[in-house]
Amino acid sequence: GRRPTRVRVVNAVGAQPGEQVVIGIEESAIVHGSVLVYLVPLLALLGGAILGEAWLRPYAGDREWPVIVAAVAGLALGLVWVRGRAQRLGREAWFQPTILRRAAPGGSDSITLVAGPR
Repeated sequence: GRRPTRVRVVNAVGAQPGEQVVIGIEESAIVHGSVLVYLVPLLALLGGAILGEAWLRPYAGDREWPVIVAAVAGLALGLVWVRGRAQRLGREAWFQPTILRRAAPGGSDSITLVAGPR
């Protein structure tokens, strides 16, 4: 079965738990989130590989493993940074979904609002 997903939303319409609602999110938040999740780790991976090639290749000879380790280290650092940034963004109002309106009962474009821990 499908497990419900919990999402913190801005309740601008005063909806109550159990009501069907329609939520929206700013386009800039979607773009920002996509760059954060996809582009930053990729750039960190490439940056690690480039630095590994520049700094470690003279000592490694023909072996590739030091460059690979540097690339993986760059990826790991990038993912740690993304996690911290995402946690900070998750607390900002512009980044959170907002309840736009109450939905018509049984509408396919709606979700059911449930109360959760604050």
